Amino acid sequence: MQRLKLSSTLINTKKLLNTLHGVEINIQDILTVSRKQEEKAIAAIKENPKFFYKYAAKYSKPKSNIGTLIDEQYESVFSQPDPKCFQNLNEYKPQLTDFIFSHVDIEKAIEKLRSNSAGHPYILLKKCKLSLSKPTYSL
Repeated sequence: MQRLKLSSTLINTKKLLNTLHGVEINIQDILTVSRKQEEKAIAAIKENPKFFYKYAAKYSKPKSNIGTLIDEQYESVFSQPDPKCFQNLNEYKPQLTDFIFSHVDIEKAIEKLRSNSAGHPYILLKKCKLSLSKPTYSL
C-alpha cells in the first residue's frame, strides 16, 4: 500500500515537472520573440523612428484598471446628494451688500499687496491708500 502511494506521488511529481518544463520553454520562446522585436525597434531608430516610438509606446502604457477598482471600492461610501438642498440655488444671486466690510478693510487689503502683484500699480495704491479707501468703499 505504501509503495502504491509512493509510486503515485512519483508519477504526479514527474507530470508536474514535465508541465513546468513546458511552461519554461513557452516563457523562453516569448522572451526570445520579445528580444527580437526590441532589437528590431532599436535597429530601426535611425531609418524609421516612428516604428521605434510605436514599439516604445506599446510597452510604456500601464495595463491597470486601478480607476475602476477604486470606483467600486468607494461606491458604497459616497451617497447621492439630496436634490432638496439644491432647489433654490439658481434663485439666489449674491450681492456686494452680502459682504460686510469697511474702508479700513480696503486699506488693510491694499497694504497686503505684494511688489510682484501682476497688473497692479501697488506703489501708487500703497501711497494713496488713505485717500482711495473711502471712495472705493462707497462704490
